[in-house]
Amino acid sequence: MKASAISTIIPTYNRAHLISRAINSVLPQMEADDELIIVDDGSTDNTADVVARYRDRVKYIRTTNGGCGAARNRGVKEATRPLVAFLDSDDEWMPEHNLLLRTVMEARPDLLFCFTNFATRFSDGVIRRYSLETQTNRELNWEEIVGPSRKLSSFMTLPAGLQDYTCHESDNLYKSLCGTSYMSADTLIVRREAAGDSLWFADDTKVAEELECGARLSAAGKGLYVHYESTLVHHHTGEQLVDHSGFDMAASRIVVMQRIWGKDQNFLHHHRSYYEQRLRADRMVRVGGFLVQGRTREARKEILETNNVPHSYRVLSKLPGGVTKGLLSFRRAIKSVLKSLTVFGVLLHADNTIAGIESFLFSDSLIQNVQFYSAGLVL
Repeated sequence: MKASAISTIIPTYNRAHLISRAINSVLPQMEADDELIIVDDGSTDNTADVVARYRDRVKYIRTTNGGCGAARNRGVKEATRPLVAFLDSDDEWMPEHNLLLRTVMEARPDLLFCFTNFATRFSDGVIRRYSLETQTNRELNWEEIVGPSRKLSSFMTLPAGLQDYTCHESDNLYKSLCGTSYMSADTLIVRREAAGDSLWFADDTKVAEELECGARLSAAGKGLYVHYESTLVHHHTGEQLVDHSGFDMAASRIVVMQRIWGKDQNFLHHHRSYYEQRLRADRMVRVGGFLVQGRTREARKEILETNNVPHSYRVLSKLPGGVTKGLLSFRRAIKSVLKSLTVFGVLLHADNTIAGIESFLFSDSLIQNVQFYSAGLVL
């Protein structure tokens, strides 16, 4: 078996109508020693029938439903090739994906892992290029996030058809991943045996399973980011293995940050303030989410774990849940009306008006009055 042979793992859940696209994007890129593993995470549709059409070209494994992280981990356990790659069942690889990543790993035996960027296609047909940048609405400094840049041609002979993309060594990636995921499993390739237990996705969170894997890998060895879109991610409606809501994302990141960076004493010695800032940011998302839903008991519990919570948040958490939810709904309604009026030219200074009304709605005196009139109600 060649040292560059790849086990590709596709986790899936009720994607019978989409999984063929993913499989068909992988098969033409496979070499003789490669294998393709489908991990069915307890689908209730006809996924098994669709996969069966590919016969011995794929290895099909069915598990009880445990989520995307657990499905990927099962695939890693079943993998037998030196390199492991991943693809979600509703996405697809670009034609050069395996050629690029295989060639990089052959040329750089010192690398533990390599990953790239990706493009996103929405249901209306719009494609968002370089989604790692554009989904954050800001230009990313990859030298700061990952590390020093160089061209692929500086360490390997480019196969025909491949451009000389810029890449970055992963000197800074471990710190950068603390609270922010810059790595998609769809674009990742890893040396299986060298990675060992580091090749592990969180299986106890709704989301952010990739964040834990990226953190473990970047702590364990050298990685490389190639600034190229090797995968096309499809956004659509329907059941998914991963839930991307901001509220659940914050909760999952908190779990992963505390488990990885929060227990890394060397990291905390040098970057404790950075870690605490990132942790606080996600806790504040949780506090705000609980308040908007009127779940004031849970908001108070989260506040106890959070530093420098605004006074208005603390007071709102002490009100009856229905009152808090109503106040925040009223606030959103007022802001929406004012912005609508601005569109029609009714308000010339809408931003100042919104800020002024918001300041009034959440002034200490008003909230304290609401709290006074709400006294005695059961939360």
